[in-house]
Amino acid sequence: MFEKIKSTVTVKDAAEHYGLDVSRTGKCSCPFHDDDEPSMKLNDNYYYCFSCGVSGDVIDLTAGIFKLSKYQAALKLCKDFGIEYTVSNDSVGKHQNTPIQLLKKLTNDMCRWKRSLAPIDCGELLDPYFVFACVNLEQAEYILSEKDAEVASEFMRRFNESCQGGHTNELR
Repeated sequence: MFEKIKSTVTVKDAAEHYGLDVSRTGKCSCPFHDDDEPSMKLNDNYYYCFSCGVSGDVIDLTAGIFKLSKYQAALKLCKDFGIEYTVSNDSVGKHQNTPIQLLKKLTNDMCRWKRSLAPIDCGELLDPYFVFACVNLEQAEYILSEKDAEVASEFMRRFNESCQGGHTNELR
Protein backbone atom coordinates (compact mmCIF):
# COMPACT_ATOMS: atom_id res chain seq x y z
CA MET A 1 0.00 0.00 0.00
CA PHE A 2 2.78 2.47 0.90
CA GLU A 3 4.61 2.03 -2.41
CA LYS A 4 1.37 2.37 -4.36
CA ILE A 5 0.64 5.67 -2.59
CA LYS A 6 4.16 7.00 -3.18
CA SER A 7 3.98 6.14 -6.86
CA THR A 8 0.53 7.74 -7.23
CA VAL A 9 0.57 10.91 -5.10
CA THR A 10 3.38 13.44 -5.20
CA VAL A 11 4.42 15.37 -2.11
CA LYS A 12 3.48 18.62 -3.86
CA ASP A 13 0.01 17.31 -4.77
CA ALA A 14 -0.67 16.21 -1.19
CA ALA A 15 0.62 19.49 0.24
CA GLU A 16 -1.66 21.50 -2.03
CA HIS A 17 -4.60 19.18 -1.37
CA TYR A 18 -4.16 19.64 2.38
CA GLY A 19 -4.07 23.43 2.16
CA LEU A 20 -0.42 24.40 1.88
CA ASP A 21 0.29 27.29 -0.48
CA VAL A 22 3.01 25.89 -2.75
CA SER A 23 4.82 28.24 -5.12
CA ARG A 24 5.68 27.46 -8.74
CA THR A 25 9.21 26.66 -7.57
CA GLY A 26 7.93 24.10 -5.04
CA LYS A 27 8.46 26.14 -1.87
CA CYS A 28 5.99 26.72 0.96
CA SER A 29 5.85 27.74 4.58
CA CYS A 30 6.64 24.79 6.81
CA PRO A 31 3.51 23.52 8.60
CA PHE A 32 5.61 22.15 11.48
CA HIS A 33 6.81 25.49 12.91
CA ASP A 34 6.07 29.22 12.69
CA ASP A 35 7.43 30.18 9.32
CA ASP A 36 7.36 33.78 8.05
CA GLU A 37 9.19 33.01 4.82
CA PRO A 38 8.71 29.79 2.84
CA SER A 39 11.50 27.49 4.02
CA MET A 40 10.18 24.09 2.91
CA LYS A 41 11.11 22.70 -0.49
CA LEU A 42 8.85 20.08 -2.05
CA ASN A 43 9.41 17.85 -5.04
CA ASP A 44 7.61 14.78 -6.33
CA ASN A 45 9.18 12.31 -3.89
CA TYR A 46 10.18 14.18 -0.73
CA TYR A 47 10.13 17.44 1.21
CA TYR A 48 12.79 19.22 3.26
CA CYS A 49 12.57 22.27 5.53
CA PHE A 50 15.74 24.35 5.47
CA SER A 51 14.75 25.98 8.74
CA CYS A 52 13.81 23.10 11.08
CA GLY A 53 15.36 20.21 9.13
CA VAL A 54 12.22 18.07 8.92
CA SER A 55 12.03 15.87 5.83
CA GLY A 56 10.18 12.86 4.46
CA ASP A 57 7.90 11.47 1.81
CA VAL A 58 4.19 12.02 1.08
CA ILE A 59 3.13 9.67 3.90
CA ASP A 60 5.41 11.42 6.41
CA LEU A 61 4.03 14.82 5.35
CA THR A 62 0.43 13.69 5.79
CA ALA A 63 1.21 12.03 9.12
CA GLY A 64 2.89 15.20 10.36
CA ILE A 65 0.18 17.61 9.22
CA PHE A 66 -2.65 15.58 10.78
CA LYS A 67 -0.68 14.06 13.69
CA LEU A 68 -1.34 10.49 12.50
CA SER A 69 0.65 7.29 12.44
CA LYS A 70 2.14 6.39 9.07
CA TYR A 71 -0.53 3.71 8.65
CA GLN A 72 -3.33 6.20 9.43
CA ALA A 73 -1.76 8.70 7.04
CA ALA A 74 -1.61 6.03 4.32
CA LEU A 75 -5.31 5.26 4.86
CA LYS A 76 -6.13 8.98 4.66
CA LEU A 77 -4.17 9.37 1.43
CA CYS A 78 -5.93 6.34 -0.07
CA LYS A 79 -9.30 7.79 0.86
CA ASP A 80 -8.53 11.38 -0.22
CA PHE A 81 -6.91 10.43 -3.55
CA GLY A 82 -9.15 7.45 -4.44
CA ILE A 83 -6.42 4.83 -4.22
CA GLU A 84 -7.71 1.27 -3.89
CA TYR A 85 -5.76 -1.24 -1.86
CA THR A 86 -6.12 -4.46 0.06
CA VAL A 87 -4.06 -5.97 2.82
CA SER A 88 -2.80 -9.23 1.40
CA ASN A 89 0.13 -11.54 1.95
CA ASP A 90 1.82 -9.96 -1.07
CA SER A 91 1.56 -6.44 0.32
CA VAL A 92 2.91 -7.21 3.78
CA GLY A 93 6.21 -8.48 2.41
CA LYS A 94 8.52 -11.00 3.97
CA HIS A 95 6.86 -10.84 7.39
CA GLN A 96 3.72 -12.64 6.16
CA ASN A 97 1.45 -11.07 8.77
CA THR A 98 -1.38 -13.30 9.91
CA PRO A 99 -4.95 -12.01 10.23
CA ILE A 100 -4.43 -11.92 14.01
CA GLN A 101 -1.29 -9.75 13.63
CA LEU A 102 -3.07 -7.42 11.22
CA LEU A 103 -6.04 -7.15 13.58
CA LYS A 104 -3.67 -6.34 16.48
CA LYS A 105 -2.22 -3.48 14.43
CA LEU A 106 -5.70 -2.24 13.53
CA THR A 107 -6.82 -2.50 17.16
CA ASN A 108 -3.84 -0.39 18.23
CA ASP A 109 -4.80 2.19 15.60
CA MET A 110 -8.41 2.15 16.78
CA CYS A 111 -7.29 2.84 20.37
CA ARG A 112 -5.25 5.78 19.09
CA TRP A 113 -8.13 7.06 16.91
CA LYS A 114 -10.52 6.89 19.84
CA ARG A 115 -8.10 8.91 21.96
CA SER A 116 -6.78 11.43 19.47
CA LEU A 117 -9.80 12.04 17.25
CA ALA A 118 -12.45 12.45 19.96
CA PRO A 119 -14.43 15.67 19.50
CA ILE A 120 -13.55 18.53 21.81
CA ASP A 121 -16.86 20.39 21.47
CA CYS A 122 -20.30 18.77 21.41
CA GLY A 123 -21.14 20.54 18.13
CA GLU A 124 -18.03 19.28 16.35
CA LEU A 125 -18.45 16.85 13.46
CA LEU A 126 -17.30 13.32 14.28
CA ASP A 127 -14.25 12.04 12.45
CA PRO A 128 -15.11 8.80 10.58
CA TYR A 129 -12.08 7.02 12.07
CA PHE A 130 -13.24 7.99 15.57
CA VAL A 131 -16.71 6.60 14.80
CA PHE A 132 -15.20 3.43 13.32
CA ALA A 133 -13.12 2.91 16.47
CA CYS A 134 -16.11 3.50 18.78
CA VAL A 135 -18.23 1.01 16.86
CA ASN A 136 -15.62 -1.72 16.27
CA LEU A 137 -12.96 -1.63 18.98
CA GLU A 138 -14.77 -3.86 21.45
CA GLN A 139 -15.49 -6.49 18.77
CA ALA A 140 -11.87 -6.46 17.59
CA GLU A 141 -10.60 -6.88 21.15
CA TYR A 142 -12.98 -9.81 21.66
CA ILE A 143 -11.78 -11.50 18.44
CA LEU A 144 -8.19 -11.06 19.59
CA SER A 145 -8.98 -12.55 23.01
CA GLU A 146 -10.46 -15.63 21.32
CA LYS A 147 -7.48 -15.87 18.92
CA ASP A 148 -9.84 -16.87 16.10
CA ALA A 149 -7.88 -16.43 12.87
CA GLU A 150 -10.90 -17.12 10.63
CA VAL A 151 -13.03 -14.45 12.30
CA ALA A 152 -10.04 -12.04 12.34
CA SER A 153 -9.59 -12.62 8.61
CA GLU A 154 -13.27 -11.86 7.97
CA PHE A 155 -13.06 -8.70 10.11
CA MET A 156 -10.00 -7.51 8.15
CA ARG A 157 -11.69 -8.34 4.82
CA ARG A 158 -14.68 -6.20 5.78
CA PHE A 159 -12.39 -3.43 7.00
CA ASN A 160 -10.52 -3.40 3.66
CA GLU A 161 -13.80 -3.32 1.72
CA SER A 162 -15.09 -0.40 3.78
CA CYS A 163 -11.82 1.54 3.27
CA GLN A 164 -11.92 1.01 -0.48
CA GLY A 165 -15.39 2.51 -0.56
CA GLY A 166 -14.35 5.34 1.75
CA HIS A 167 -16.90 4.28 4.36
CA THR A 168 -14.92 3.23 7.41
CA ASN A 169 -17.90 3.82 9.68
CA GLU A 170 -20.03 1.22 7.88
CA LEU A 171 -18.08 -1.77 9.20
CA ARG A 172 -20.02 -3.28 12.08
